[in-house]
Amino acid sequence: MAEVTVVGIKETERALESLVKDIQNSQSVNKELGSIISKQASALAPIKSGDLAKSIRYEAQNNKVQIYAGNERVTYAPIIEYGWQAGGREGKRFIGRAVETNIKTVVKKYEDTVEAGIKKYNLQ
Repeated sequence: MAEVTVVGIKETERALESLVKDIQNSQSVNKELGSIISKQASALAPIKSGDLAKSIRYEAQNNKVQIYAGNERVTYAPIIEYGWQAGGREGKRFIGRAVETNIKTVVKKYEDTVEAGIKKYNLQ
């Protein structure tokens, strides 16, 4: 029976753990994506007064980015985005369309983040 010796398992485990932490702490990537998508959503938002477009913002955290619309003065933002069945309003999906328009950019940014980490920790 042949004998196999594996060298570097502990080092590889540590490198993989570090890679996972880097990916989970991608706040800078999330900020960049939040900026791109929120600007696109503002451009796609229906304009009556301009308040809806101005209310669009994002919040980037280590492991996610969220896009918001509306505030105390713009309480109707969810109705414009999703519609209102009882009121016979169809949603405009300005945030949803902004995400869909930029989905390839989102995927590419996260792929680049993973690839950079693989190189950083010599896991090729």
